[in-house]
Amino acid sequence: MEWCLVWIAVLLLAAVLEAVTGKLVCIWFIPASIVSVILALFDIPLPWQAVALILFGLIGVAFVRRPLVNARLAKASQNDLDSIVGEKCTVTEQIDTFAGCGHVRVRGQIWSARGICADDVFEVGEVLKVVGVEGVKLICRKR
Repeated sequence: MEWCLVWIAVLLLAAVLEAVTGKLVCIWFIPASIVSVILALFDIPLPWQAVALILFGLIGVAFVRRPLVNARLAKASQNDLDSIVGEKCTVTEQIDTFAGCGHVRVRGQIWSARGICADDVFEVGEVLKVVGVEGVKLICRKR
């Protein structure tokens, strides 16, 4: 029963460390310490309580953290999409706005692109400026 207080202290420490770092590492030891508290309440031997804490914590870090971090990065990269506006780009495939075709290279990536006006046509190699983003298509004009 006295180990319940130790596991609760681990829980609080993990919560504080996660709040300070925000790295999604310590957070997994919060449910793990809850499992250890439950095991302590049922008088399960101390080694099993410690194994449960370590095992559940590491499982969270190893298998759940990566998808969450990737999701967080994907959301951040969506915000980076807006930062492309104002960048210069190079036409890699002729842009014919009326026909709806064409590609540009920006920051080393190839994007679908169109001009501002319906009759805009840009040839391969021209350097343009990104003035907007519409879905996954960049809106470009001459610099």
